[in-house]
Amino acid sequence: MLRTPDATNTSNPRVYVLPIFEVRHDVEAPKFKSDLQTMLKEKKAVFFHKSICATCHKVPKYDEWVNEPMKSNLSVFHVAKRKPPFQAWEPIYIGTNKDPLFDERFSWEGKSDKMAQMYIMCIRDYEFHILDNAFLVHSPGIKVYRSDRERDGIVARQNNMKSRIVRPEYTKMYGTKTYCHL
Repeated sequence: MLRTPDATNTSNPRVYVLPIFEVRHDVEAPKFKSDLQTMLKEKKAVFFHKSICATCHKVPKYDEWVNEPMKSNLSVFHVAKRKPPFQAWEPIYIGTNKDPLFDERFSWEGKSDKMAQMYIMCIRDYEFHILDNAFLVHSPGIKVYRSDRERDGIVARQNNMKSRIVRPEYTKMYGTKTYCHL
């Protein structure tokens, strides 16, 4: 898929997005999209981090993706950009070693682990090709938000580093676009 032109017919760089879900801890992960669709209807599954950061992981055209019947092959369901209202989106994707690297100065604990990478991809005008039948399931269980003072401190330090150090570096290296969010 990475080597083959598709319907977008652009020269923009692209990656292939796998929507990600969480399932209740007492159920088995779905093997097929049709199983996932049933689990979503029965509230045994939700999109990833729905209660923690819905804007970070809900794919564009989510409702349409969920309702799209399972097909016998794998194809691109929708091509999205990381533009409003998806400026905080952190998709899980398949790409190549030519794609921007993860900035290891950020951590999951600081709630910004993928934001820097996504910011660069936004500036470079990446296309995010959301796959129709492929998805991931994160386990164990469905996460809920819990206040954590220690983690809040990590978040504050990372946000400070992001504004004082990383943003100026990235502006110098990649330029800016008003709709790209770090």
